[in-house]
Amino acid sequence: MIYGYITRDSGKINTNWGFEAHSKYYFSDLLTTYLNYTWFNRSSGEPGDLNFPQNKIRWGMSYQPENGWVGSVSYQWNQAYKSNQTTFPGRIDALSVFDVMKGYNFSNGLKIHLSAVNLFNNKFRALPGMPQIGRTITLRLLYDF
Repeated sequence: MIYGYITRDSGKINTNWGFEAHSKYYFSDLLTTYLNYTWFNRSSGEPGDLNFPQNKIRWGMSYQPENGWVGSVSYQWNQAYKSNQTTFPGRIDALSVFDVMKGYNFSNGLKIHLSAVNLFNNKFRALPGMPQIGRTITLRLLYDF
């Protein structure tokens, strides 16, 4: 449960509250899945108050052996909400994003991973008036000394 004071005015109590639930299941030492859920009680708000979707869900699955093929997939959904930030007011659309990673871990310490964040290129904005965010593809080479 979250309850506290608004940092910009220590004399005012924040009436927003919510909860988070997290779970992780181990199918084996190498294969895991997780599910996170967040619920946030959004008041009508005043300019500058906290801005957060009322419901958020994130699910993922990961296969991570020390050597050999590795991979993960995850999905995130955030409910649409109205931002009452004084600088960026307006509606923030729902977010629906799939992320994937596929890679290989060599026994000599070298790792190569290819990942796609927002695989299906669902355009979204963090706040109204901000640039749209799309798909990001990253190739990583890592070496453990």
